[in-house]
Amino acid sequence: MLRNLLFGVWTVLQLACGTGEQGGEVVAKIDDLEISAEDLLRFKAETPALLRSEKVGVEELDDYLGSMIDMEVMLLEARSRGLDQTPEQLEKWEGERKRKLIATFLQKRIQEKINLPPEELQRRFKESKWSRMLKLAHIRVKTEEEARQVMTGLAAGRAFEELARERSVYRQTAEQGGLLEPYFGRGNIDELGLQLEVAEQVFELKIGEYGGPYPFMGGYEVFKVVDERPAPAGYAIVFAQTTFLEAFNAQRQKVWAELRDKFDVRSDQHGLKYFLDKAAAAKGDTLRLDEQETETILCRFSGGQLTIGDFLGAYQRVAAPHRVDLDSSAVTKFIEDHLLPEALMYRSALEEGLEQDSTVAAWMKVRKKTLLIEALREREVEMQLDLGEPALRQYYQVHQERFMLPAEMQLVEILTKTEAEAEEMRQRILRGEDINLLAEGHSVRPGAAKTKGGVHMHPFERQRYRELYDTADKAEIGKLQGPVQVAEGYSVFKVLARLPARLQPFEQASTKVKYWLRQEEEKRLFEALLARLREQYRPEIVLFKDRLSKMVNAEAGT
Repeated sequence: MLRNLLFGVWTVLQLACGTGEQGGEVVAKIDDLEISAEDLLRFKAETPALLRSEKVGVEELDDYLGSMIDMEVMLLEARSRGLDQTPEQLEKWEGERKRKLIATFLQKRIQEKINLPPEELQRRFKESKWSRMLKLAHIRVKTEEEARQVMTGLAAGRAFEELARERSVYRQTAEQGGLLEPYFGRGNIDELGLQLEVAEQVFELKIGEYGGPYPFMGGYEVFKVVDERPAPAGYAIVFAQTTFLEAFNAQRQKVWAELRDKFDVRSDQHGLKYFLDKAAAAKGDTLRLDEQETETILCRFSGGQLTIGDFLGAYQRVAAPHRVDLDSSAVTKFIEDHLLPEALMYRSALEEGLEQDSTVAAWMKVRKKTLLIEALREREVEMQLDLGEPALRQYYQVHQERFMLPAEMQLVEILTKTEAEAEEMRQRILRGEDINLLAEGHSVRPGAAKTKGGVHMHPFERQRYRELYDTADKAEIGKLQGPVQVAEGYSVFKVLARLPARLQPFEQASTKVKYWLRQEEEKRLFEALLARLREQYRPEIVLFKDRLSKMVNAEAGT
């Protein structure tokens, strides 16, 4: 039943609200609100596929109608408690409203001004350097002087491959003449660790040309283009994203300059000095200001201002890399980058009447209801959860079957490509060499270098390991086995342990325990809330279920 699925997916209720504004036959009334047939059909159509009722006909519509009624009684309850008027709710709503208006301003004044149809982006991609995939060779050296010596040698006619073998400190590729394995393009050039501006220069080179030296990870590199081929179609998406971002930033800078002129932005030097003096006096400790001090103005513009309080609020919200030392230039730049654009775009959105835009108004109506339901759910569900250790341990004891570790075989293994290599590894182990160190340096099993040959196999992985699993399952613990032919090559291994299925210790399982307890308790509390509200508001609910049959017949065309 859909209303029972409401837990955890209750936000789907924001998709449609009974308004009675579209007309049509009314199928339910809650207090003074009417839900029309059109409202119900819209809610049904907009419910995500995974959340749709499994029933058909009248029973299906009854499920959807029940969910809409659940939403409305939650709204009635939230309003009756005054949750829509609490300072926290009003502040949250104002923040949502402001963000929506700024986003709408950005869309109308920036995004909609960018004219980049798909065919134009495709044309630009085909003409760009990024439509190529390059096969590269490189020579890596430690100093700029060494790099210039390499360039001098190349200019004198020495072979790139010869210089790579002789001078490159990156020995993994030096023996192959500096040749790098994959082809590189705009979608994977970051795998080389190159900065984009360096990559831009490398991709100007033609086949056979070399370029550099380029600074790279504390050293320098010289690159040569060995071959090229067309970039795959997917790279056009990366190019389109980058092109659109560049166009967006250019248009944003243009709009930003217009806004600065329009609103006559001015720094308040007196307020700025006051703030910096206070910050200096704090000497790195937490800056403590009273309410009047936080109202000190740092920046003025037509119709508004930015205060110390605005600065501190934004300063706490931004990620650590964007925070600055509190000196005059850094504070001014922070205001320019993080406060003014938002303030001026919001002011412009209000002046342009974007709040009255039909799409924005509809969004705000729905979002306000959603926030109100969130507030009620937080009080009746989130704040009532008991996730303390005693509750977690009790859940762990009652539901041990959820925290069982599967049976497991623990091995140390060396996987090689040929039987001769495997036999060599076996003989070296028998002569006393450490199997873990050999696995670290020679095993071709993915991840073997990191685990030093450690392999954990479970019964549900038998199909994955096949011959290795079956042989290990019968092997004597601690005795060297192999070479055994497996799908990937040849394996030499020891079984270190066989562990039966067992209960995971509480300390290790606590995160999983908390997850499951939260899931079940949220579901229980939310369903209890809905049941209580349905009963409480039953006198205000009027259903016209006979009209659901008419809707079903109308949909069927009968």
